[in-house]
Amino acid sequence: MNVADELELARKLASKWQLNVPERNSLPAAGLAASMLVQAIREILAKSPCYPADWNPDVANYEGVVITSTATGFRTHTRHEIGYQRFSDATVADVDALDDAVRALVSHVFSLHNIDGIPLDWTR
Repeated sequence: MNVADELELARKLASKWQLNVPERNSLPAAGLAASMLVQAIREILAKSPCYPADWNPDVANYEGVVITSTATGFRTHTRHEIGYQRFSDATVADVDALDDAVRALVSHVFSLHNIDGIPLDWTR
């Protein structure tokens, strides 16, 4: 698989959090390069104030992690569901690298090593 095709799949995964069966089968055996996922999220953050783009870190209606850009790096906003449709206050952390913010989001919402069963290769 060439880099452009893998980046396009990363963009789809970053926006929809899933790939269809033919797309999954086209990935390398080790999985999608995590660097491609980070690049896709960087592109989204260049156009949107946060990632996921349709989540608002200031509104307590999500369970998971929202990433925002800052002047010096990135910030993660983490909330947990504490009751039916009730969410904790956000825990906010500044991170220097987008890779660290993406790792926090993926490990909280999915598993550090896969998204919807799609393996992530953090070595590339």
